[in-house]
Amino acid sequence: MDGVLASVDRDLLPVEYGGKSDPEAITKDLRHRLATQRDTLLLLDQMEIDTEPYVHFWRQTTEGDVEFGMEID
Repeated sequence: MDGVLASVDRDLLPVEYGGKSDPEAITKDLRHRLATQRDTLLLLDQMEIDTEPYVHFWRQTTEGDVEFGMEID
């Protein structure tokens, strides 16, 4: 947790994680932002992306390089 606190602004974290923000206020703000951007989010959900040019990147790793969905150094 110390690593997170060193990298993240405490104003963004809820109080129970060492931050300064009220969890209810964070939730309220997020719901407001999602509601105001609803149309944009719905359009992004309909967006189709041609992934074929990028398939070779995904096939470069071997099964041993990935554990629990995370790449291992």
